[in-house]
Amino acid sequence: MAIAPADEVDRLLDIFAQPDRHMLDLGCGAGFTLCRLAPHVATIWGFDQDADLLATAWQRVASLGIANATLLLGNVAVPTDVAVLPDVTFDLVFSRRGPNVNATVMTKLKLQAYVIQELVQDSLGLLTSGAIRRVRPALA
Repeated sequence: MAIAPADEVDRLLDIFAQPDRHMLDLGCGAGFTLCRLAPHVATIWGFDQDADLLATAWQRVASLGIANATLLLGNVAVPTDVAVLPDVTFDLVFSRRGPNVNATVMTKLKLQAYVIQELVQDSLGLLTSGAIRRVRPALA
């Protein structure tokens, strides 16, 4: 039985959520994943273009007393929105069901950062699991 893409992304995020990591959640929505990971990482940033969902994420962060989260309103496809994120900061960026990680977002990642992007099955069933890739391979 194949593992569902969302379950694979959760498995990968749990592996990479370490106390020294700085994570970026693209399309954080209402903050469910962000709040689940926050206790396990140094910092976690959420970025979403939906003001209502982001307000809900802020409420969730506050109600849980999470102090290491930063939430920002913006559209990943708009370079000036992405520009508010700090450069060369994140060890891992992830996105569930979009938005896609793009070249502008890549400038916000550390040299050895990871990208986890949930792949959604298309009509042909070609994309069926989470994907992970290293931004730049480690030097030997």
